[in-house]
Amino acid sequence: MRELTEIEKAWLAAAIDGEGSIILQSHKKRDIAVVKVQVVNTHMGFLERVAEIVGGGEIREKRRSVVSPYKPIWGWSLERQEPCA
Repeated sequence: MRELTEIEKAWLAAAIDGEGSIILQSHKKRDIAVVKVQVVNTHMGFLERVAEIVGGGEIREKRRSVVSPYKPIWGWSLERQEPCA
């Protein structure tokens, strides 16, 4: 991953804080830890910017908005699995 600028770090932190979540799960049966970062928004360009800054991830349509059934909601996510120590 490339070194982010201070502006990119601040923008990404605000995007995750305002529109996203960070999830940590432990799977005892498989002895792995899963970290998932996701950001959800109705503006595709916003999520494309998240993916551009991070350098990866996946954007998928999540569901239709309750406010407007014609406005899709998109979700960007990045997941990483590591063996538990």
